[in-house]
Amino acid sequence: MYQLLIVDDEIHAVRAVQAAVDWAELSISRIHVAHNIKQAMGIFGEHPIDIMICDIEMP
Repeated sequence: MYQLLIVDDEIHAVRAVQAAVDWAELSISRIHVAHNIKQAMGIFGEHPIDIMICDIEMP
């Protein structure tokens, strides 16, 4: 099973990505969410992230 990290400063965008896909069908067992780079780096330090979906235009 894989772990996913979604990074986006817009909460509604994160929720939309989470709801739009059947993650279990893709063998994603855990979804982590970060709303800024500091949170994302903390998650990377604590969890073995296999896949990341990231907004490319963030403050």
